[in-house]
Amino acid sequence: MSLSLSLSLSHHSLPVCEEEQRRQYVGVRGGSVSVRCRVRAYPPALTFTWALRRTPEGVRERLESVGRTEGLTGRYTLTRLQEERVQVLCWAKNAIGTQIEPCKFTVYTRGRPGPVAGCKVDNHTASGFTVRCRSGAFRSDQANYTLLVYAQVGSNGSCWGD
Repeated sequence: MSLSLSLSLSHHSLPVCEEEQRRQYVGVRGGSVSVRCRVRAYPPALTFTWALRRTPEGVRERLESVGRTEGLTGRYTLTRLQEERVQVLCWAKNAIGTQIEPCKFTVYTRGRPGPVAGCKVDNHTASGFTVRCRSGAFRSDQANYTLLVYAQVGSNGSCWGD
């Protein structure tokens, strides 16, 4: 007669940032944006700490957050956004300890879109043409531009001069 024993192993770990997650958010100036911070950890019962960095060289400002257990995804809503760009940091904590490196996110506010670059005119026809440009600095997820075209009527009545 043989006897086998079952052995259950569990790997406990500090929280680390989930690689595949959204890292950039866009909001409206004066509005709000909810940031999600996902981590991997065991055991998963986690609480999250949040901080802001308003400039790249700036000091981290700890954000007030409720210490409720949130699982593997923490959420924080930034309100009354004024800065053009803000870095948001989060650290998760489980029974093993606190995350060593924070998860980092960037929140941009929509304002006037940045200038366009590298514009090219093509597809000339008798009634129109196409203009294609690269977008400028990241300010919005869907920037729309308007191109105004004026024609000057020449002395012979032609739109393109004499």
